[in-house]
Amino acid sequence: MKYTGLINGFLSVSAALPQEKSSESLPDPRLKDCLNRDISDIVSKQTFEELVRYILSNGDRMTYCNMYNNNPHYDLEGFDVFLNPLSQRLDHLLSCSVSDYDTVVIKDWGSRHTYYEIMLVEGRVYISNPYEVEPAGYENEILTTYIPKLKLLIGLQE
Repeated sequence: MKYTGLINGFLSVSAALPQEKSSESLPDPRLKDCLNRDISDIVSKQTFEELVRYILSNGDRMTYCNMYNNNPHYDLEGFDVFLNPLSQRLDHLLSCSVSDYDTVVIKDWGSRHTYYEIMLVEGRVYISNPYEVEPAGYENEILTTYIPKLKLLIGLQE
């Protein structure tokens, strides 16, 4: 969340530069510090986009940090879900297009980490841990606490 705009800006600028082929499992080796685990087998691109669509259609808008204002938001059973746009400029346009959002941010004041991120990058879904907090516990909380509730929200049974 803290680095999402920076990462997206960097990727946009660097897209025109020649890229070396990498055998890394991440789509771009420069992202490996914040993308911890590919969970596309658990949350597909289609599921991610359906969640974004649901929040845009059924949620409201709320500011949760200084970087973005008036983000799409959904209050879900004790935690909040926000959408971050691909670009900070899109936020001001109040975009309602699913393709304009690449990050789902979960904010849970009652949890150990408060913020959790799931990102869609090049058609794959990743757990993002920009704060580098204990990866095992962070990933486990996303996979066991939040993903099942998000799937139920959009009508997918666990």
